[in-house]
Amino acid sequence: MQPHHRRALARAARAGLLARGVRGLALLHAGPLDERRRDRRPARRPAGRDRPSPTTRRAVSGATGGRLFLFDVDGTLVTAAGAGRIALGRALAATYGTTGPIEAYDFRGKTDPRIVWDLMRGAGLDNARIAERLPACFAAYVAELDALIGDGARVKVMPGIAEVVRALAARRDAVVGLLTGNIEAGARVKLRPTGLWPLFRLGAFGSDDLDRRKLPAIACERAQRLVGHPFAFEQVTIIGDTPLDVDCARACGAVAVAVATGFHPPEELTACAPDLFFADFSDVPAALAALTAPR
Repeated sequence: MQPHHRRALARAARAGLLARGVRGLALLHAGPLDERRRDRRPARRPAGRDRPSPTTRRAVSGATGGRLFLFDVDGTLVTAAGAGRIALGRALAATYGTTGPIEAYDFRGKTDPRIVWDLMRGAGLDNARIAERLPACFAAYVAELDALIGDGARVKVMPGIAEVVRALAARRDAVVGLLTGNIEAGARVKLRPTGLWPLFRLGAFGSDDLDRRKLPAIACERAQRLVGHPFAFEQVTIIGDTPLDVDCARACGAVAVAVATGFHPPEELTACAPDLFFADFSDVPAALAALTAPR
């Protein structure tokens, strides 16, 4: 292992970024509501680190019905200038000895585990070897990603999205979360420089299931644990930048919102017939009005 890899692994471990096998965190800021910690004293966190603002806490605690807004990460919230693809390629080579057909592979909208399985099967590896090395692969991936992201200069927030997320997070009738193909640790690294991470009260990640269609049910279950009441799929809005995000919403009956800030042109997204389409979120008042309109 190269010295910079060891340093990145150490930083990732200290920050709690290493993937736990291929499982993500159930709730991002739930504290004692997380069932895995219910009978234990909550871990102490450094003051101010990853804590939601008082406005965000009020918005969640005051919700009695409301809406659940779930955002994709890459291409929707941010772009990391290809850091994820580079990091995963390096991790695959280090862990499995091959990247598989990565140059021809379409990452868009896929979960991280799905990508690894597809690429390694494409390289001829058997299922047992892929599964055995998957935790090590994702640990290496997070370390590489952390090193590539560095001070965050390569991470760019998409137009208007920070204002939209903050406004939704401040509403008493809304819960804001993530629904992304990223493993949880990877999502954390990508969002760390943006200041947005504390606004997302829960998440459903690629580390929860390699099938994106299964993630909305996971998000709804976690939202219920967080606020104490269930969310029907018709109360859920899924926002993403790929046809697979629209498909994910359609499969469960959620509101499908497509935004053309990723790598799919507008015509490809509108052909999927989302409930709402945005070129971007630069017109924040119009975007908020459309997203929060009664349905």
